[in-house]
Amino acid sequence: MGYFLHGGFDVTTYAFSDKRIKKDITAAVISDLHECFHGKNNSILMLAIKKADPDIIIIAGDLIDGVKGGDCTGIMHFLKSLARRYPVYYAYGNHEKRTEEYKYLAAQRARFKRGLKEAGVKPLKNRSVDLEGTGIRITGLDLPLKYYPKVVSNPLPTCLLYKYLGDPDRNKYNVLIAHNPEHFKSYCSWHADIILSGHVHGGIVGLGKQRGLISTKFTLFPEYVKGLYRSGRTNMIVSRGLGNHSINFRLNNRTELVILKLCRESV
Repeated sequence: MGYFLHGGFDVTTYAFSDKRIKKDITAAVISDLHECFHGKNNSILMLAIKKADPDIIIIAGDLIDGVKGGDCTGIMHFLKSLARRYPVYYAYGNHEKRTEEYKYLAAQRARFKRGLKEAGVKPLKNRSVDLEGTGIRITGLDLPLKYYPKVVSNPLPTCLLYKYLGDPDRNKYNVLIAHNPEHFKSYCSWHADIILSGHVHGGIVGLGKQRGLISTKFTLFPEYVKGLYRSGRTNMIVSRGLGNHSINFRLNNRTELVILKLCRESV
């Protein structure tokens, strides 16, 4: 698949500080690229990432398209070029899960796995990684496709979240990569500090600061669309994403690269 997007993208920066953070870290967060290209071989996107000078890359799902006849080869070359320059932390979205769960996507699954191996990227599939010397732990949530339903809702039980991820280390600053923002309340019950989501593509048609017309599950006026949401001590950033899929159209809703800065708390 894959096609070129024109008109550019926004770069949105969020900064948080916490006493558990021992070393400042900058992450470039890529969500919902869907095998799209900003310039040849994503050169424009790569230039924006380099300008942000991140320490790490976080991929918050749907880098690829899980569709019959899909060919993720090009976007996996982009992943390889990222991994040569930065540590990459990759958690799956529903499209990566489709390649795993659907037999008819065997060819796409093989290309995807080969691309991951060549890039040297091991996805965070319900596992955590501590960033050495930083006090920061990154956890990738890998949900079955039934928690990405179309039209209807299928709530994620908190007990299942603990089954998948175990208990968070409260002595660490916990970053949870969780592609589907619909389950925000469950993520909060797991006591993540920062949740990185996408999936909704900014609501396709933007209707205001945090409002959109339609979700990628084809429901109107989704609750979590774009930007920053808070509940207690938990923050969730919902990226508008960097690509399109299914509904290849956006209005008042530019694509977006998120830059996340995690800083030591000033004394």
